[in-house]
Amino acid sequence: MEFSEWVSQHSVGDTLMDSYHHIFFQGVEHIEEVAGDGDIEAARERVTFLLVYANMHFDAEEALLAKVGYPQLEDHRAQHQAFRERIQELQRQMKENPSLSTLVEIAKTAKGWWMRHILQEDMKYAEYLKNR
Repeated sequence: MEFSEWVSQHSVGDTLMDSYHHIFFQGVEHIEEVAGDGDIEAARERVTFLLVYANMHFDAEEALLAKVGYPQLEDHRAQHQAFRERIQELQRQMKENPSLSTLVEIAKTAKGWWMRHILQEDMKYAEYLKNR
């Protein structure tokens, strides 16, 4: 299965959040593609987009969870912040020492975190939304 292939197990039951997740999947794959082609500049641009996009998504998701009174919002917010910090650190490393290995690490980190986060943490709020 391609990472960007959307399957029902990724759905949190909210169309906007599902769309954000799917686009993020595709963004990670684009980083991997251009890194595989050896295009450091294009991969850098995609990493910057990914970080901006993730922040946009996190803000929207946190607003949704606040609106519905999700009891684990602060923990969820902290997880988002930890991801932001990790990707920003990798981005800083990329600026200081551009390399394909750093780009691959960014994509690998983003992919692993995002899949775990959706399938574990986001599914908790999906259940909460479904029961409300």
